[in-house]
Amino acid sequence: LALHPNNEIVASGQVAGLAKKEGKPHIRIWNVTSLQTLKVVGLGSFQRGICCVAFSVEDGGAHVVGVDDGNDHNLSVWEWENKKKVAEAKGGNEPVLAVDFHPSDSKRLVTCGKSHIAFWKLNGEKKIEKKMGVFEKHAKPKYVLCFAFGQNGEVISGDSNGNIFIWANEGNQISQEITAVHEGPIFSIESSADGMFLSGGGKDRKVFLWDSNYNKSEKQLEIPEESGTVRSAIWGPNVAEERSVLVGTTKNCILQGTFEEDNKQFHYLTKGHSEETWGLCVHPSKPLFVTCGYDKMLCLWNSEDKSLVWAKQLEDQLQSVCIHPNGNLLAVATQNNKFQVLDADTGEEFYSCEVGSEQHDCIKYSPDGCYLAVGSHDNFIYLFTVSEDGKQYKKHGRLSGHSSYITHLDWSKDSQHLQSNSGDYEILYWQAKDCKQVSSGYSMRDTEWDTWSCVLGFPVRGIWPEGADGTDINTCIRSHSAQYLVNGDDSGALNIFTYPCTKLKSTPNVGRGHSSHVTAVGFLATDSHVVSTGGKDNTVMQWKLES
Repeated sequence: LALHPNNEIVASGQVAGLAKKEGKPHIRIWNVTSLQTLKVVGLGSFQRGICCVAFSVEDGGAHVVGVDDGNDHNLSVWEWENKKKVAEAKGGNEPVLAVDFHPSDSKRLVTCGKSHIAFWKLNGEKKIEKKMGVFEKHAKPKYVLCFAFGQNGEVISGDSNGNIFIWANEGNQISQEITAVHEGPIFSIESSADGMFLSGGGKDRKVFLWDSNYNKSEKQLEIPEESGTVRSAIWGPNVAEERSVLVGTTKNCILQGTFEEDNKQFHYLTKGHSEETWGLCVHPSKPLFVTCGYDKMLCLWNSEDKSLVWAKQLEDQLQSVCIHPNGNLLAVATQNNKFQVLDADTGEEFYSCEVGSEQHDCIKYSPDGCYLAVGSHDNFIYLFTVSEDGKQYKKHGRLSGHSSYITHLDWSKDSQHLQSNSGDYEILYWQAKDCKQVSSGYSMRDTEWDTWSCVLGFPVRGIWPEGADGTDINTCIRSHSAQYLVNGDDSGALNIFTYPCTKLKSTPNVGRGHSSHVTAVGFLATDSHVVSTGGKDNTVMQWKLES
């Protein structure tokens, strides 16, 4: 990711995807406010994906450079506005981690990565000359992880040994070394126009401040252990006339702090999930939704200002979550045999129960709030009666009949029946009161369902595309108005249909954003937006429905 000198345009390096039109690796130029794509550069010119990208500075950002993640790690420079390739060269066999233009000369570039730092110069003949950095007597690191440019054009690099090297302007040799700066690798170096710079370490979670003569200030910042370790540290906006620092972490948090003596505490601008995210539910009346995942984090989000209201780390990896019809309680199911009930306003836990022998894949309150159904990986659905406005739970019974794990379940509007799907593609129906299976599916044909999240059933038979197997669609949800149906699939796409969708192999409107399988989808209370969660991309996305 790279920011243009005008601070209004961003370049992102895209990997190969599944989209027919723009599925090949490319550099995408887009507006940071509107998120509209301005240019697609290099489509068809890259092998695997863009591992690093940067804009030129001296010429006003007229050029962009990208490094291919293919075997040769080709480096190519483009006039991005007309999509014209200016020059290209092989980067070498080793991985490249960073690239940037020299701030005072757009014909000079620097790259770094495994066991190397390299200095490049465009010679005006569509070729780029390369000089490798020479370490000589200095300890050669396994990785040069980051670099920045000093006030006089020199290059300041940070490496996996925790050392900083200064490389003379227009040279490829070390002019100064500062050893053992951080405990562990240095993942971030960021300079400023006045010559001061920051260094951010991984293992020690610290950010140091340096002056233009490479003297380390006594001022330093340390991010909380719960937020992970430092991956990026940059200068932020002033806070009470003090320059602030923004830090991005390994646990997908962004924090802000200052070096001011009385204010060395970081505060969170945002927290994200750091492992697969599977659980999602929306508030019945407010612009709020809840997510959870394998990082053990349970998060309440405000959809209007896209902010995190609160986050709580629980003891176990989390699989699914639901909200009580009164909107005041959350029930979250874990990857072992436990579920917990928490206050939706504060995240305070007040009930926990172990039931069954395996993880619980889905969980849902009945519309009247008197039952809680827990669908388990042990092939059973466990029913609990709920009283005292959701604060008392008693095991009511066990629904037995599936021969595989429970994947999805829904309640009828009258809270008397359930429908469920399983891993072997069964659709079964149940009576809640006596915990018995309804043997005749035909007798349930006129049942009104409070929600529709089952991926199998007559109203959703058209969502399955040509050639799909039973695992390709992970999640679906009907809008509250019963006008629309959205599903999420293994290709990372959201597909929206009119409801019911009974015509086989119906054609959806497709939204793409996730780089991994979509694990859960939900309509917000007004049906104006959809929220989705991704698996390995650890991402929560909010989509606006437009007619």
